[in-house]
Amino acid sequence: MKKLKSLSIVLLSFAVFSTVLFTAGNQAQAASKPQMITKGPSIQSLTPVIKAEIPWGNGVANAKTVIKFLKSKGFKVVSQKGSHVKLKGLNGKTTIVPSHGSKDIPKGTLKSILQQAGIKKK
Repeated sequence: MKKLKSLSIVLLSFAVFSTVLFTAGNQAQAASKPQMITKGPSIQSLTPVIKAEIPWGNGVANAKTVIKFLKSKGFKVVSQKGSHVKLKGLNGKTTIVPSHGSKDIPKGTLKSILQQAGIKKK
């Protein structure tokens, strides 16, 4: 009976030891081998980004300036409903610019418009 217990303990410790070695070996192998990433953005969402010098710097601008800037980057006015102008770019991105006369567009809204248009600051 004692031999059976000692044999089972040896086998159990061997199984644990080999599992640890196998797991460590796979982690080392995984670190050295490039792997395909299966999670992340889909192919459709990977669109080219336009890097541009923003004419109004980091401040605010009015709608006329923003629309003129977007047109210079290849955007075309698609439609307008009320005080909102819809522009579509060559990259397929669409953005809407609120046009309230000569009123400045808030900083956060400008950031959102540029993000929707796929434009990053230089």
